[in-house]
Amino acid sequence: IPSAIYYANTASDMAKTINEPEVIVNNLHTKAKISSIENNKSQALYLLRKSLAISKINKQRGLAQLSYRRLASYYIDIYKYDTAILYIDSSLVLCKQLGYKIEESALITYKAHIEWMKKDFRTALKYNLEALQIRENTGHKSSISSSLLNIGGNYTKLGDYNKAQEYIEEGLQIAEEQKILLFITRGYEKLSELYKLKENYKDALYYSDLKTRYQDSVNHIRSNEKVILYSNLYELEKEKRLIDS
Repeated sequence: IPSAIYYANTASDMAKTINEPEVIVNNLHTKAKISSIENNKSQALYLLRKSLAISKINKQRGLAQLSYRRLASYYIDIYKYDTAILYIDSSLVLCKQLGYKIEESALITYKAHIEWMKKDFRTALKYNLEALQIRENTGHKSSISSSLLNIGGNYTKLGDYNKAQEYIEEGLQIAEEQKILLFITRGYEKLSELYKLKENYKDALYYSDLKTRYQDSVNHIRSNEKVILYSNLYELEKEKRLIDS
């Protein structure tokens, strides 16, 4: 974290000299993420609000919609859903103006997630179906897989097991074709839950075992990515000491 903060601050200083709003705003988002990791919520919120203000001053609608999205995520993480919805809707307005379809579908999925957390599974389903329609029009495979799995989960909660299985299996098939390990893991987990509710414990156990196996693979990849990250940070830290000496 200290190295990440050092290089984020260095980037901030450089951004000021070239006065590029996109560089400045993206750097503020990075610093806000670091603050969130450090559990410094007030600092993260300050940085996100600052990024939004800079986007508006410079009349950068693309950057403003992204800042609204980041603020929505912030409030979702602290369970302030009504405030999150305000920022989601503000971002949606700009996305529709700019024709940002993938971003629009992601924001609608945010709404679905909020309704899921509130246990309003029928409204969550409505939003997920809306997001799926947009994603099918764009042809973005990984997003389509995610929406299908979400819809399957909604139908499971609503007790429509046949539709649930249909959507989960379709989403899982795309995830397997695209080799998206995280979504494959989610698909197996949802099938295991579904079969358990249907009292088919043999298949529930089978998919639970598959989920565990794929989860181990995901964890292994993440562990390797952390090793690479820390190795790179170590090299950057050495470079920093040389610069400071």
